[in-house]
Amino acid sequence: MVIYWRIIRINGDGTIRIIYDGTSTHDNGEVSEDRYVGISPYNDAYDDNMYLGYMYTDGEAHGTNTSSSIKIANDNFYTSYYQVMLHI
Repeated sequence: MVIYWRIIRINGDGTIRIIYDGTSTHDNGEVSEDRYVGISPYNDAYDDNMYLGYMYTDGEAHGTNTSSSIKIANDNFYTSYYQVMLHI
């Protein structure tokens, strides 16, 4: 499986930031369904400010005990992506 990445920024120190761009090439501005890996709310819970973070701890404004919905979706993508890459 081929995976495409798009450079979104070249940092001052010469490193780059990239974003997943699907499993086939695309023209700028083109809309396609293979450019995203899933649809997920940032967090299923929303009735307290503790749910605003990438991770949170119940009852605290900040924390790292529980993963948000988007973190779980992101982790699942990378886990499956690396399993595919290891078997090439």
